[in-house]
Amino acid sequence: MGPIMFDMDGVLADFVAGFTKVAHDKFGYVQYGTKDHRSWDFNHMEGKHVVEVWQHIHKSRTFWQDLPTMISMNETGQLVDLCARNEVYFCTSRPGVRTREQTMEWLMRAGIDNPAVIVLPTLATKGMIAKAIGAEYSIEDKAGNAVCISYMSDATSYLIDRPYNQFNHDALGSKVRRIFRVHEYLDAIEEGR
Repeated sequence: MGPIMFDMDGVLADFVAGFTKVAHDKFGYVQYGTKDHRSWDFNHMEGKHVVEVWQHIHKSRTFWQDLPTMISMNETGQLVDLCARNEVYFCTSRPGVRTREQTMEWLMRAGIDNPAVIVLPTLATKGMIAKAIGAEYSIEDKAGNAVCISYMSDATSYLIDRPYNQFNHDALGSKVRRIFRVHEYLDAIEEGR
């Protein structure tokens, strides 16, 4: 089996829960998680507050490693097993301090030994990475990334269903497979589909 790609935020780790926790602690906004996030941006917050939350994240040495998980214990076990038997890459565009190390720490806490983490350079796309590593499978929560991967590489591109990533697959992303849980992706890999 060829290399397998996983996005981190919105797939494995709950970035929205972390972001809204900082916004709650600093400005009193309601804290909620990815499954309740309705748009890609945080338009319901004042712009200056969003900027300050991002500034906090950029300076934090623990924000990314402390994010809550979005996967069940069974899915975690499947993921650990997959990583032990295959070439798996965790690709992210997280900004800030020690993002690769923080991401590795998060994955090691989940039981993954020596995780292969790729932090995307500014001008790189997930499609470019998928093509460069020869990915066979990829999962994303951002529709644009899933579509880009499907067109730029030979990877079977999956999009985990979230309220903020709805689009007409007939128009552009007909090659993208929408799923609802990470275990569907893990099962598809095991079954070779």
